[in-house]
Amino acid sequence: MKLPFPLFPPSASSVATEVDLLYLFIAAVSAFFVVLVAALVIGFAIKFHRRHPDDVGADIHGSLALELTWTFIPFVLAMVMFFWGADLFFQLARPPVAEIEPDRRGNRAGRLEVLPETQ
Repeated sequence: MKLPFPLFPPSASSVATEVDLLYLFIAAVSAFFVVLVAALVIGFAIKFHRRHPDDVGADIHGSLALELTWTFIPFVLAMVMFFWGADLFFQLARPPVAEIEPDRRGNRAGRLEVLPETQ
């Protein structure tokens, strides 16, 4: 699908597509949770609004399963984002070995010198 305006610039490196996918994953997860939280807030505000001024809510005690669930799911998502981003970072930080051409020029005391060939 060709958009009238580009969302991303043309790929300038071999990992640009992977970086774009990571960005889209983070944006999709964020958008999902924004919509989820907004819908739950509105839904619970409608369902549990106070009908009479004298209404008092019941005491609610915690649920260990619920606490572990809403702790574990964001933790897993954060770790997926972290390790995916770290993997991309290390791909970008390490240049390909086969394509490195050593430069045999040296700079000593402000003078540019050509170093002798080494074996």
